[in-house]
Amino acid sequence: MNIEFLEFYPQQINAERGLLNGTLRIRLPDIRIQILGIFVSKSKKKWYFALPGRKGIDETGEDVRYSAIIFEDEDERNAFYSTLKEKGPVFIEQFLEKNQGLEKDLIKSPAMRDNASGKVKALSDGKIETATRKKAIIEKMKPRHNLPGKTWVDVPPRKSAFRKKAS
Repeated sequence: MNIEFLEFYPQQINAERGLLNGTLRIRLPDIRIQILGIFVSKSKKKWYFALPGRKGIDETGEDVRYSAIIFEDEDERNAFYSTLKEKGPVFIEQFLEKNQGLEKDLIKSPAMRDNASGKVKALSDGKIETATRKKAIIEKMKPRHNLPGKTWVDVPPRKSAFRKKAS
C-alpha cells in the first residue's frame, strides 16, 4: 500500500526509558485522502499504531473503542498496518533526529506541575512525588464555587404578583 508520511506530533518523549507518544499525519495518494490523529506509542523497541477513534461504553458496561476508519477488506487492512509498522518508525526517528531538543518544549500534564513555578516536582531519582501529584489532582477536582473571594448569596424569595380581587 502506498503511504506518504507528512508530519509527526510528539506529545511525550522519555529517551531514558525508551518511551514515546504522539500522533501521525499521513496521506494515501491512491485514494487522495489525509488521515490525521494516528496514535503512535513506543515502549522500548515495540511500536504501536492506532487509527483515530473514540472510547465509549457498550450495553454491558464494558469499555469499547469505536474506530473512525474501518477497512472492508481484511487484506487491505493488513497491508496498511504492515506498511505503517515498517515505514512509520523510520519516519519518526528521522523526524526526531532533525528536531533534537524537542523534549523541553513538550507540555507536561497539569497534575505534574508545581503551581508556583510551573516546573515538575521530582525526587533525585527522577520520580515525581506521589504526595504532590495527589494534591494537584485533588486541587484540580475541587468544585469551582469554593474559590476564595467569591461569596454565594441566596436569591431573595419571589413576591406574588399584584392581582385585583373580584368583588
